[in-house]
Amino acid sequence: MTRRRWWLLLLIGASLALYAGTRSGDVARVADSMTYGNFDLPPADGQAGVMYLAPGVEDYAVSVQYRFDSGVRWHPLVALGILFAVMAVWRLVRNPDGRAGPARGLVQWLGFVGTRLGVLRVAGLVPVPRCAAGVLPLLNCQACEMANGACPVGAAQAFLRHGDVPLFVVGSVSVFGLAAGRRFCGWLCPFGMIEDLITRYARLRLKVPQALEWGRFVTLGLLVVVPLVAGLFEVFRVFPLCATLCPSGLFMGLAPYYLTHGLPALQEVLAAPAAHLAGVAWMVVHGLALVLYLGLALNIGGRVFCRFLCPLGAALGLFNRVALVRIETNGSCSACHDCQVACPAGLDPADDGFLAHTGCIRCGRCVSQCSHNTRRWVVGDRPLERPNHADA
Repeated sequence: MTRRRWWLLLLIGASLALYAGTRSGDVARVADSMTYGNFDLPPADGQAGVMYLAPGVEDYAVSVQYRFDSGVRWHPLVALGILFAVMAVWRLVRNPDGRAGPARGLVQWLGFVGTRLGVLRVAGLVPVPRCAAGVLPLLNCQACEMANGACPVGAAQAFLRHGDVPLFVVGSVSVFGLAAGRRFCGWLCPFGMIEDLITRYARLRLKVPQALEWGRFVTLGLLVVVPLVAGLFEVFRVFPLCATLCPSGLFMGLAPYYLTHGLPALQEVLAAPAAHLAGVAWMVVHGLALVLYLGLALNIGGRVFCRFLCPLGAALGLFNRVALVRIETNGSCSACHDCQVACPAGLDPADDGFLAHTGCIRCGRCVSQCSHNTRRWVVGDRPLERPNHADA
């Protein structure tokens, strides 16, 4: 079967999943799975699916309820946020080869800002709904008070824990994957931007076998199995991956939580640690997970989670070969290794294997660095001209 037929067949399947999920009320349940108080629902209603992040004590955030009695208040920040989103999407679609040096960094920053527009709700400026942007194809911790779109990993766990099939989540990820594969990892993921910043200070002392990249598919499998078991036996109060072991949750979920609505819980534990051993244990787990991630990232590369453990990256990577926007090799590779040195994911772009294809984050640096013009961007069936200089 040709690539085009595969693409159309998968698109039909993804569209049916989206339609079925929408008809069954998945959108409302996705919004309900996002933590903290919801301004349009009383705390007693619709909060059963929240992710409790308090360290062994009452989750004060559940009692938060946003009220905007005077209605929507338009603010310059609203227009700025819309402008950021439009600029990011336009840059991604209009100029996918990244021929301007700072293009990827700019789009990553716009993606980070765009996924944090929930700050407008926190500031009391405008009632941005909890799931205003739907399910995003990004590792965007929905435990963050400023998040305005759901993370596929968190939303999927919320559904599976209650024995429901996450049709809307699967359909959303599939549509985005068919559009650009893991290009969202390399260009728009807010945690990907943090990983790339860490890479700037990494020493890259350790070489890790490529076989360990199967770990992201193991994590993808556990994403399905563990929540189902947790829901069946009711063994977890906190979701096992989100905001516990996921570094995106540590950076963009727990940190804002402990500094805002979770601060009373944190102070309560620190004031009487002997009385809150479970809270102390969770804090130790969070601290060790953060130290472990930073240690690995600084010695292997900032994209270490992206390469070896990210379940969302594994899912999007499955669409890399058939995506509408992709990278292909034109002709034979000279094995000069310039592209391999430039690859932030530590891949050999000349490798045609499964792990290399699904691991490519489509940042485009290999295309820009290839001195023999063997790597190129392809949109649909149309190859693009090679960029004139490297992507920063």
